[in-house]
Amino acid sequence: STAPAIIADRSGSYIEFRKITWSNGVASLSGATSVAIPGVNGLPSKGVQPGSNAEYLDSGDGRLNNVTITNASTYLWTLVPTTLNNHAAAIWTQINLVNYTVVQAGQLGDANGDILYPSIAANDNGDAVMGYTKVSATLFASVYVNGRLATDAPGSLEGEVLVHAGSATYSDGGGAGATARWGDYSATLVDPSNANQFWTYQEYAPSASTYQFGTYWGMVTLTSTIATAPAAPSGLTASAASASQINLAWKD
Repeated sequence: STAPAIIADRSGSYIEFRKITWSNGVASLSGATSVAIPGVNGLPSKGVQPGSNAEYLDSGDGRLNNVTITNASTYLWTLVPTTLNNHAAAIWTQINLVNYTVVQAGQLGDANGDILYPSIAANDNGDAVMGYTKVSATLFASVYVNGRLATDAPGSLEGEVLVHAGSATYSDGGGAGATARWGDYSATLVDPSNANQFWTYQEYAPSASTYQFGTYWGMVTLTSTIATAPAAPSGLTASAASASQINLAWKD
């Protein structure tokens, strides 16, 4: 391919960009261009669960969980994990890849809970949705979404919505004070056939049994008032199409 490739990586409160270009079949790597992300405050703190003997939930090491590139490689959207108000959180940002400047940035956080492993998707209209696990001393690990319309004020979000509630404290057997692994499954994507719909896939805690975590997916649409998760489908069935594919069918 002759199209340039972009490498993005976190370095403290900056995101460093490098570009790979090709000439006569030979790849060249550019020097780093650093973009300062406002509001970043170190690495994310651990997730606190209900219960005096509960394990903490891992919140990652601060690396970018995912990026979304829109408008023919003009903009990059991502989340920078950090700590806000003594809780795990993230700074979401839209960056112009033409001149490497921050178009807008805002906080994804909760003064009373921890935001774990958030992921982001955006469309060419400038709408964006973020999916994540939220947990606190009074909230089992649950799936939430938040988002914004292009017409919203820069740096603002519509407001979070609960997609699926957790029902137990998660444990991977480490015991009180240990940190349980979390966050292997978090993705948010634009529907390829409808840019106004987004899909998110997140982890939650469904059972008190050791090593029992759950994953939950939902389709999200944005309105002018709030990001809205639709009601659960009825008549959901699953059938194995092959060793690597499952077909789902349901009624709205």
